[in-house]
This record gives sequence, structure tokens and C-alpha cells, in this order.
Amino acid sequence: MKWIAGLLLAATLSGCAYNGPTVLGTWSSTHEQSGPNTLTFRPDGSVTWTFDAPEVGTFQLLYEVNYRSRPHHIELSGFDRGVLAGRVLYGILEFLDANRFRFDAEAGDAGNDGNRPRDFTEAYVYTRESASR
Repeated sequence: MKWIAGLLLAATLSGCAYNGPTVLGTWSSTHEQSGPNTLTFRPDGSVTWTFDAPEVGTFQLLYEVNYRSRPHHIELSGFDRGVLAGRVLYGILEFLDANRFRFDAEAGDAGNDGNRPRDFTEAYVYTRESASR
């Protein structure tokens, strides 16, 4: 009987909606190699990643975030040029507070997230510039 109660509790908790901070809005950081950059996440699953470095430029991408995983899992796809062309950036993300998150990622082939970092060894901290409209 106890296992039935446990199963019902697990099913109830797994259906709970995430109510913490989200990535929606514009965030900024500075990368060692490519300098200042901004990420603008929109509710439709699109994200614009803009680098101040002209040789990197701007990417129009798609994103997915799994807020249930700890740390959160994030995937960025749609890279059309450079070393990430045709690849997916598999990342982990953790909110430090409502206006800052740390992010670490590795590129991999679509459908194979085996390169996803397990910890934040090469993380960048992003700070919220504005909330999503």
C-alpha cells in the first residue's frame, strides 16, 4: 500500500509546473575569446545570440530548456556557420538569483547530448538586461 502512495506522490510532483526564474528576456556576458555578447530568449523558442566581435556576429537560433533537471538543461540549435554549423550546443544552466545565471556548454551532434557538461568548469555568468516582452 505504501508503494502506491509513493507512486501517486511521485506522479503528482512530476506534474508540478516550474515556478522559478526563466531565461526569457535579454542577458549579457563577456567571453574570453569572443568578448561581450547578449542572448535574447523569446517565448516562441527562438533566441538571438549577438557578439560584439564582428568576426562572430549574430546568430538566430532555437532553444529548449528543461527546468526540471538540476542543473537545468539547455540546447541551442540552428547554427549556420563557423565551427558550430550544423551542430547543437548542449548546455547546463543554473540561476544564481532571478537576474543572473551561469552557463556552460559543449557542441555535439543533433540527438546526442553526450557532450553536455556535468559541472560548471568553464561557465560564464549572464546578467539580465531586460525581461521578455
